[in-house]
Amino acid sequence: MRKFNALETMPRHVQITLDSWTTGEGDEIFLSPTLVSEQEVDEHIDYLIKELNKAGAIAKKMLKRE
Repeated sequence: MRKFNALETMPRHVQITLDSWTTGEGDEIFLSPTLVSEQEVDEHIDYLIKELNKAGAIAKKMLKRE
């Protein structure tokens, strides 16, 4: 499941969107499951960066279509 995406908001305008998250009791937005080690933190951050880069590539493709 993709966490980030891109949305064309009007011609030649795009926004990066957040597609997958969970919320806590105080309406915090969580981008990860519970992480219990430095390795898990590093792995999840790497995953989020890759997903954000994919959304950036989608956004750039949308801008080139115009």
